[in-house]
Formats: sequence, structure tokens, C-alpha cells
Amino acid sequence: MAIYRKKDLKRLDAKMSLFSIAENVVFLSGQVAEKTRLKGTEDQTLEVLEIIEGILKSAGSSRTSILHATIHLTNGASFDDMNKAWNKFIGDGHEPSRTTVQAELYAPNCLIEITVIASCILD
Repeated sequence: MAIYRKKDLKRLDAKMSLFSIAENVVFLSGQVAEKTRLKGTEDQTLEVLEIIEGILKSAGSSRTSILHATIHLTNGASFDDMNKAWNKFIGDGHEPSRTTVQAELYAPNCLIEITVIASCILD
């Protein structure tokens, strides 16, 4: 089994990959908001999902190929705001399995972190 890893250029000091691919499945590292850190959960969720879409594209995948998502929220009361943004992004007919938990996040002012697993087509 061949494994491909894409280094996260923003985190050169960390021993981690932005994503890894094995057997036509792409595994993304957790993603957090960068531009909307001072905004609410819905805005941060939309930004994180846009970041994820870009990473998936670079890995030969797309939002419609997401198999599973793990979502970490700093406040469980913001679930509805996250879910509103999530539903806009995913659309109908491509609903992946999903886990949502409340957790303290390491990144300052981040209200959400999302990790996804998706199928991909390798050349």
C-alpha cells in the first residue's frame, strides 16, 4: 500500500501532515479558522469548510466525496450555528457521517476545528 503525505507548510515545526492519502482515501489534519477568529461560530465554520474544500481539491477530492467529519466545538450551545453553515456547505445527497464534540481548542479565539476523511482519485 502506497502512502502519500503532504507537509503542512504553515506548521514546519510540527511532525504532522496537512493530509495523507492511502488506498484512495484522504485524511485531513484538523483545520481552524484564520481570517474569522474574532467572529462567531457560523462564520468560522464557513471559513474552515472553505479551507477544507481547497485542501481536498489539492488532494484530488471534493466536498461531495467527504466520508466522515469530526467537529470540535468550544461551546456546545453553538451547535445550531455550526450546523447551519455545515448544511449550506454539504448540500443534499452527499451527507457524510459526522461526529461533533465539545472540546477546548489549542488555537486562540478558535471556536471550531474540523477534520475530514474523504475518498479521492489518484492518477
